[in-house]
Amino acid sequence: MKGIIMAGGEGSRLRPLTCDLPKPMVPVMNKPVMAYSIELLRRYGIHEIGVTLQYRPEQIMDHFQDGSEYGVRIHYYIEETPLGTAGSVKNTGDFLDQPFVVISGDALTDINLEQAIAFHKKKGSAATLVLKRVDVPLEYGVVVTDELGAIVRFLEKPNWGEVFSDTVNTGIYILEPEVLECFEAGRKFDFSQDLFPLLLKNGQPMYGYISDGYWCDIGNSFTYLTAHYDMLSAKVNHTFDAYESHKNIYLGKGVKIDEKAILQSPCCIGDYSRIEKDAIIGPYTVLGSYCVIEQNTSLKRSVLWNHVELGKKAEVRGAAICNKVVVGDRVSIYEGAIIGDNCHLKNGSTIKPQIKIWPEKTIGEGNIVQNNVIWGARENRSLFGKDGISGSTNIEINPQNISRIGASFAAYLKPGKKTGVSCDSHPASSMLKHGLVSGLLSAGLEVFDLGLLTTPVLRYSVKNLALDAGIHIFKSNEKEDRIRLHFIDADACSLTPASERKIENLYIRDDFQRQDYREIKRVHSLSDIPVFYIRSLIDLIDAKSVSKKNYRILINTSSNSLVNYLLHQVL
Repeated sequence: MKGIIMAGGEGSRLRPLTCDLPKPMVPVMNKPVMAYSIELLRRYGIHEIGVTLQYRPEQIMDHFQDGSEYGVRIHYYIEETPLGTAGSVKNTGDFLDQPFVVISGDALTDINLEQAIAFHKKKGSAATLVLKRVDVPLEYGVVVTDELGAIVRFLEKPNWGEVFSDTVNTGIYILEPEVLECFEAGRKFDFSQDLFPLLLKNGQPMYGYISDGYWCDIGNSFTYLTAHYDMLSAKVNHTFDAYESHKNIYLGKGVKIDEKAILQSPCCIGDYSRIEKDAIIGPYTVLGSYCVIEQNTSLKRSVLWNHVELGKKAEVRGAAICNKVVVGDRVSIYEGAIIGDNCHLKNGSTIKPQIKIWPEKTIGEGNIVQNNVIWGARENRSLFGKDGISGSTNIEINPQNISRIGASFAAYLKPGKKTGVSCDSHPASSMLKHGLVSGLLSAGLEVFDLGLLTTPVLRYSVKNLALDAGIHIFKSNEKEDRIRLHFIDADACSLTPASERKIENLYIRDDFQRQDYREIKRVHSLSDIPVFYIRSLIDLIDAKSVSKKNYRILINTSSNSLVNYLLHQVL
């Protein structure tokens, strides 16, 4: 019996954990999850293992090498183009010259393969699927068997109306090599969607072996953390590289723990990590190698990878933190948050539940992060610059955060106030204006959409319409990819620095009240503002006196409707 480990997974649903490494290399209890698949095969006497690869294959090959460190011999097979699950196995060619076990490289399981193989042989099966009973089968392929274990039906990821069994496909198969002759090499072919239905249609003997062993498909951040909790709870028949210093407290090599630090079981501290005075390592916490936990910092139900530094008085609850992350003092990271490699969370910042921060990001001091941070270089505490707010279009200033800016400005003005909003003719300005208006309305302002204007015309409008404020959005003249926001007060002047700081603080703290749906105002659209503005200018001009001077005027219209209208009126 030979073994096949399918290790081509990209792990897109696990990002940012998998931004810089393939899914089978994601660590569980401080070693790659694929290592447990290798150990399981070896435990049941399978030492010849083929590994199918596609995404970042070099990282897997560099780590596991020829498999000798694990007591097996590994052969690697790389897909140049996606071949599907069955196609990738057929890509191993002559390696599969006898019955073989297929197992996933990114699932954690201790299923008894000896019993499954014996079942396969006893039934004379061409293909045996290892099945598992689950409470919620919606995310898996459901398999129905008869009283003898023969498979009678498949259904991939059903909805509740289609659920007809609680036994799901674990992705562990025992196969005779002949089943791969049903399709051509190099063709994209899937086990569940193509090969197994074909075998069933052709009347090939197929059976389902229902196992009571542990199985966890690590498909998202929730199941990733759950796998650690289950390992620490001894629900999984696998070992990890640490010694038990006290009951259910596991320590690696060279660990330094201050005598006043508190460790609560079960937990695991990786090699050469340091725990300082009055730090609390709570239950179901796993630290990787070379981590530093400073004074008065506490962790619960969290997983830290290698070289993570937590500052003083930080709190981490139910989160996962990747390699080389630096967390400042008084930082709070809440349940379900994932912090990617090489991030820097500065003092006093807060990461709200379920937030994901992609690698190489800096979170500014005191920031409260309530949206995923994917594209921008940082979430900056300083919102206003030299003249209003500016940032890269649809990245630093996008529909999500401009809505927050609008809500923060509304909280500063107070509900019921009237605000004018305008933009230039660029499509991005118009897009962002809609996001801004949504934020203003959500926090109780009455909004006047003044259309396509310039900042001077907005100042005129705020004054003459007796508005409480105005905001103008326009493409920056200095940098083509940047957008700018000008803010105007009731006197048609730019906001004072004190006012800007108040709005910044509201934005950072998300300190704005959402209005009851019955209190949300309608948007008033005014399209004739340029006409009134031009007329007011003309009324101020002594046309006869100007004409006597014979001025020569150079005008750059830049497709501006205001200027075109003015030329039409004057000339």
